Amino acid sequence: MSITGFMANYMLRVNISIAIVDMVDTNLTLNGTRFNWSVVEKTDLLGIFFWGLSPAGMIGGRLAEKYGSRLTLGLELLVASLITIFFPISCRIHYNLAMVLRVLLGASLGAAIPGMLPLCVNWIPPLDSSKFSSNLMAQGIGISITLALGGYLITYCGWESVFYVTGCLGLIWCSVWFYTIYDSPDLHPRVSDDEKNRIGESMKEQHINNTRKPSSIPWKGMFKSPPFWAIIVGILGNTFYHFTFINQLPTYLHDVLNFNISENGWFSCLPYIGKHPTCKLPNNINVFSGYYIFGCFGSHIADHLRKSKKLSTTNTRRLFTIFTFFIPSILMLTLAFVKVHSLTAIALLTLIHSFKGCVASCYIANTMDIAPNFSATIFGSGLILGSLGGWLGNKMVGLLTQEASDFESWKNVFIIISLVNFFAGGFYFVFVSGDVQDWNHIKEEVEDGEAKALNISEDNKICF
Repeated sequence: MSITGFMANYMLRVNISIAIVDMVDTNLTLNGTRFNWSVVEKTDLLGIFFWGLSPAGMIGGRLAEKYGSRLTLGLELLVASLITIFFPISCRIHYNLAMVLRVLLGASLGAAIPGMLPLCVNWIPPLDSSKFSSNLMAQGIGISITLALGGYLITYCGWESVFYVTGCLGLIWCSVWFYTIYDSPDLHPRVSDDEKNRIGESMKEQHINNTRKPSSIPWKGMFKSPPFWAIIVGILGNTFYHFTFINQLPTYLHDVLNFNISENGWFSCLPYIGKHPTCKLPNNINVFSGYYIFGCFGSHIADHLRKSKKLSTTNTRRLFTIFTFFIPSILMLTLAFVKVHSLTAIALLTLIHSFKGCVASCYIANTMDIAPNFSATIFGSGLILGSLGGWLGNKMVGLLTQEASDFESWKNVFIIISLVNFFAGGFYFVFVSGDVQDWNHIKEEVEDGEAKALNISEDNKICF
């Protein structure tokens, strides 16, 4: 359900990315209602989403820590699905109403990753946390399906159909989620006692006790912690790239590489999910690597390195910083300075985003390394800056391409994103830690009035 949940979440996020190519261009399809929006208005509609997303990660993450992931994530996707279904109507009524719904959509989808982390802490032993984190990369599958299917839906049914279809799929997912998911094995009515015991024994072997939950957030300890800021800066750098390209890639393919709407959907999806080498795509493009495949493959390697003690948790996270930040930055500069054939550009974009899938074994899993009790709060804190970075990225594209959306304009976009990624990765590489931080420990009052910390601070062990 976590895999399909992130698929559904990102389907609701990116449907507008492919739809807006047709919404404001009268030359691409014969169906649907088009709008006379400027480049700046278009990018503002895409970017305003992040103003809702920014506080939602923190609030939703904290709600998941206190009240459970089941209720938090289920309700957020339910609301987002309803907003998506009504979005085409809002566009016809007034541009400002559409802007308001985009903010509300961001607010309702922002808790996805931070809200899932408490569920991971309750169900998954810490030495398998990277593999669970790779489920988050299923967002790539959702993006791929939406962009590929969206091109055909727009061609034959009009741009509105993209929102209706993805919104209905979200409602279906919500019904299944509430039926199948519970916040811990002990609460699940359909998990056998034998399975509950096996999960409990696995947790005990790695010194986990999830019966106590924190009542307050140790902000002072967090803000003084270099590993905390390493994760925050890592999130900022990666989301600046990620959120910008989620929204702007179809526009780049249309304006610079001159793909039509059906081809646009297919080629936009390639960076997000791998295809078998013999899979036939338009113009016989064969793509092997992808976002989801790299995320899954990398997470298995990361957990193997930690379990076998070939690398410490800290150095494992540093290793995957190279794949998540440094290699994509170099490839992006190549895309900026070398005017390549359109198919070569697609291959480079696919490779860039494939390496980005390794983020599952980088700062995402690292939140559970340093503070499992507050992993959702940490990630939500990072999304406050990261979401604003996503808004700035979309605003940047609008400003740099408003005169002409051509190779030279996009060259500057790639250079800026590359530099932000490189410096964010460097900061994370220096200050990352795989050790549980002291401020993670819950303190409980004892009879003599003194506070004692329930403390297990060895690398790879969860504290409570």
